Amino acid sequence: MAGPALEQRCSLFDFVVAELRQREELNLFRIRPVRRALDSYWQRWNQLHGKLSEKFQGVLDVVVEAMKHIPRARSMVENLNSRLMASLNHAHYFKQREVQASRGLPTHFGRHAKIHSKS
Repeated sequence: MAGPALEQRCSLFDFVVAELRQREELNLFRIRPVRRALDSYWQRWNQLHGKLSEKFQGVLDVVVEAMKHIPRARSMVENLNSRLMASLNHAHYFKQREVQASRGLPTHFGRHAKIHSKS
């Protein structure tokens, strides 16, 4: 894994959590959830490390390598979302026109549309 050795990463992680804990009272509603999430993550990490013992680093290396070959989901989701929204908006537009036509209302509201009111 790139970066510092595992022992140094552990030490840095502990330092960050300790610093957040000291500053928690400055902004309780923002800092505490972050600190708790980090604590929870670290506890699960240590439990997994304890169960796998000497196999831990090998498993971690395999997972990190596998993650390198997985496409970034956010861009794929945003792409899909934009395509779906365009289709849904298009379908919604035609549904509105259908409803308007069934009510005898004009189905085009462009600048050339004429709306006749009863006088």
